[in-house]
Amino acid sequence: MIFSTVEQPDIVTLKGVLPASLEVFGCSGSVGDPGNGTSCFLLNQDVLIDAGSGVMAMNTAQMSKINHVLLTHTHLDHVSGLPFLVESRQHSQASPLYVYAQQKTIDVLRQHVFNDLIWPDFTAIPSTESPALKFVTIQPHVELMLGGAILIPFAVNHSVPTLGFVIKSSSGVLAISSDTYLTDELSQVLNSMVQVDHLIIESSFSNKDKKLSELTLHLCPSLLATQLNKLDTCRNVWVSYLKEWDRIQTEREIEDLEFNFPLKLLRQGQTIRF
Repeated sequence: MIFSTVEQPDIVTLKGVLPASLEVFGCSGSVGDPGNGTSCFLLNQDVLIDAGSGVMAMNTAQMSKINHVLLTHTHLDHVSGLPFLVESRQHSQASPLYVYAQQKTIDVLRQHVFNDLIWPDFTAIPSTESPALKFVTIQPHVELMLGGAILIPFAVNHSVPTLGFVIKSSSGVLAISSDTYLTDELSQVLNSMVQVDHLIIESSFSNKDKKLSELTLHLCPSLLATQLNKLDTCRNVWVSYLKEWDRIQTEREIEDLEFNFPLKLLRQGQTIRF
């Protein structure tokens, strides 16, 4: 059962799991490169995972197809595009945009964003009976089905309540760590699976900022190595959320890491099929 603040939309009852594609509209850990927005991944055209500044790389036609948004946590690099997405989409869609998140995340968005001060409260626009935005509360390890894929949230270790997601398609498995520090939960979840085809995991800072990584609960390449050593296997590991001001150094340090599975740098504009 999914614990929600609203009735589950019809798509949750979809029968059958389909092949999946994940389009990267943003995977940077900061601004500073106009061609690289922050966290924003489009699953099968109608499910968005995070709504950071990468939303700005979408056109209105792409936005209008999005019916569901899953948020990992409240930090701006993961939610800054959400207000604009809701506003843009309401002009082309009569149905609401469903936003899935932990209750604490929803509470923050209600209080600090959709409060009629920072942004209009689209949970009551155009009316409370037919709003442009509906929130759905999700919990770790409670599966939901959206866009022809099974999504399983799991908790990670960050400075605010944060979820990662396992996405199961008909032909593969992809996991997104979101922002995280060292955590056993990630490896336990992935090691319990027969096969993991793709893992998107962060390495925000370079090794010279290891103390900052520890303070803010992020990873740097040396900590990333510690985290990945807990993983039994993975066909492809994609490293993301690098800070633009130190990207070159961080990339060099990542490229120097050696594992028995491929380690690659994630780029905006890529599409991962699984």
